[in-house]
Amino acid sequence: MIINNAKRDILINRYKKLKYFNNDIKIKDTIKAKHRSCTDSFNIFLDIKNNHITGGMFNGDGCIISTVAIDLIIESCIGLDIKKILLNLENYENMIKGNIYKKDNINKSLLLFDNISKYPNRIICASLGSSNIINYLK
Repeated sequence: MIINNAKRDILINRYKKLKYFNNDIKIKDTIKAKHRSCTDSFNIFLDIKNNHITGGMFNGDGCIISTVAIDLIIESCIGLDIKKILLNLENYENMIKGNIYKKDNINKSLLLFDNISKYPNRIICASLGSSNIINYLK
């Protein structure tokens, strides 16, 4: 599915060592990330202070693509203001859907999914976190 072995290795290695996955989230104010045509289901928490994301975590179950994408998305949001996050995530979604996007407005780690548009069933996986975070922040 992912075109080259280097990207496959990055995906697998990140999945083995997720930075923001935490099964102990007990916070009520989480973003529910679920899609009607997919069994993946996550709870995402973003710590927002002064219009900036200062931290985040998630838990739930899903495929390797949705899990790693959410982990990388949280990482890409930390330290940014909400306006910049929305710009970055909307560009990311354009990229994974095969639309025109600005590479400079996407965290480099998320470029891991730059070929996902060739696999329409996987677009949902790669956008599960981003679409729900965008909706939450708007």
